[in-house]
Amino acid sequence: ILEELYQSCGNGQQQPAEDVIRSLFKDAVVCTEHKYIVLDALDECTDREYFTTFIRELVHLQQNSLRIMITSRREKDIEEQLDSIAKYNINIQSAIVDEDIRVYVRHRLATDPKLNKWSRSVQEDIIAALMKKADNMFRWVYCQLESIQKCIKRSALQDALSKLSKTLHETYDRIVQGIKSAGQRQDAIKALR
Repeated sequence: ILEELYQSCGNGQQQPAEDVIRSLFKDAVVCTEHKYIVLDALDECTDREYFTTFIRELVHLQQNSLRIMITSRREKDIEEQLDSIAKYNINIQSAIVDEDIRVYVRHRLATDPKLNKWSRSVQEDIIAALMKKADNMFRWVYCQLESIQKCIKRSALQDALSKLSKTLHETYDRIVQGIKSAGQRQDAIKALR
């Protein structure tokens, strides 16, 4: 069935309709013996309600061998949608995540040739700016570091630090806008979907 869908979509050149994907996914959940679904960073999805509704539908299929693990920052709408179906809810303290992010940033500043050129005080400014806005998002921090490593002058770095994207989606928008070639831009948009 999956191969037929792939072929009907021009061998992967077109996106199948969402209802087709949902139906195929539900069929797979019912037909296979052991099922594991891992959904990382639900809070970063553009249509969280869609995903939480779909997860609820899967749970209501009452497949005993279905295991779902979802990671997310604590967000009220997600908790409201999933609390009634969650067997376990593990809260990782943001201070622990923040410290992991800080260790990651320090490591990048120490090992990346394009970042370790900055003086210790400038590196501390980078750490402070990133930690202030990271909001427990490793991916956001990674993207910001990739962006600021292109800065050659300190004035450009300070400007970049003062204009950090607020959200991951805004960061992705900036990345796409920064792509010069129209063909590459379309490929990037397709990959981010």
